[in-house]
Amino acid sequence: MAAVTPRPPTGIVRSLVGGQTSIMLFARIIINILAIALPSLRISPLLLISIATIVSLYAAALLISIATIVSLYAAALLINVVYI
Repeated sequence: MAAVTPRPPTGIVRSLVGGQTSIMLFARIIINILAIALPSLRISPLLLISIATIVSLYAAALLISIATIVSLYAAALLINVVYI
């Protein structure tokens, strides 16, 4: 019995996999840079909390805007399907 070799991904799957790999690589590089740089910095806990709060609020706003865009797109598709 011959071994089955998987086919490489094509089309949108290939672009999604490639994008995810590059994002993961970028995240690893940034994490390594921060792991080296942060111990040598003297940041007060209050400043660190304020920075984390600002980043969290920005992430929440970004998530809400993305959800709004997706829901508007879904509604436009639904209206388009119903009236065609």
